Amino acid sequence: MRNFLLLLLFFGLLLTACKKEDNPPQPEGPSYMGAATMLLNGEEVTFSPLLAYNYNSSTKVFLFITEFSPEGREGKSIAFTHLPLNKERHVLTRPSLHPQEEKSPGASLSGVDGDVLMYYYPLNEQDDIDDYIQFTHIDEETREVKGVFQASFYRDSLPNPDPSLPDSIVIAEGAFETVLQDR
Repeated sequence: MRNFLLLLLFFGLLLTACKKEDNPPQPEGPSYMGAATMLLNGEEVTFSPLLAYNYNSSTKVFLFITEFSPEGREGKSIAFTHLPLNKERHVLTRPSLHPQEEKSPGASLSGVDGDVLMYYYPLNEQDDIDDYIQFTHIDEETREVKGVFQASFYRDSLPNPDPSLPDSIVIAEGAFETVLQDR
């Protein structure tokens, strides 16, 4: 009986010594830093930017500008891909279905809920809006990068669970400030 009580006491102490982690460890890799402001269909919004080198290039970068809920869940996200890191004004195109063949800067807008793609808006190249992105400040020492952008997107014809979404999204007066991350 004495051995049973000692064993019970040992397991009791062992269980109380376990500490529940409040925050699960975050995956390694780039993280969102800075802020991006824009007029999204006329409404002023602030999203979070992530700027990093393309996985297959040391001269081109990608920029994700993402809306997060107060709980930290992703919402709308604008993806700018294959951007040369210079101060030239880059005309945006619709991204290729074969990203490994992609050569020119592209943009798209999507919405996610967890790991589910809820909607997708490709770049609208048929309207009168000048779709572009331009880096206005690149500090090689601190890796701070600033820029401006504007673009328009149209709702893809894929089945959409939310018919209340607009047919098009226009982004005007976009500006961002962030830090270039490693891959």
